[in-house]
Amino acid sequence: MMPVQLRRALALAGCLFALSGCAMLDAMKPLPERAPKVPPRDAVQQAAVPLTPPLPGGESSPGAGSGPGAVKPLQPKALVGMTPDEIRAMLGAPASERSDPPATVWTWRHERCEVDVFFYMDIGNQTFRALTYEFRGAKRREARCLGALKEETDRGRRAQN
Repeated sequence: MMPVQLRRALALAGCLFALSGCAMLDAMKPLPERAPKVPPRDAVQQAAVPLTPPLPGGESSPGAGSGPGAVKPLQPKALVGMTPDEIRAMLGAPASERSDPPATVWTWRHERCEVDVFFYMDIGNQTFRALTYEFRGAKRREARCLGALKEETDRGRRAQN
């Protein structure tokens, strides 16, 4: 005869084994197919038509919220995955560069904000790519900070031409 404690332990193990098998069966059931959500046709057409056409020379029309001193925001998430050359083309030359192994950090400065972009080696294709960024002085206005840096770069390029 088996001791009571051993029988209880075996009974508990058997119950747990049975329950884990039920959970496995639920996990193996195929998920029901869902139709992809497609935006209404009107929404697609509205998105394809620009609200304010650009003026000659690539400028935005005044009705687009680009009055004197207005800066078009640029989303910081757009930086992630870009190469140093792509970011330099967008924001111009950085104010400083430093090595912080394994990263290379470039810093851009504007009147009211600074942004550091951290580049790491992409092992797959042996190129550096932006993985993250850090803002100082932007106070939750990172998109405006980037937009101001880009505008400053664009203004400098127009002055050179």
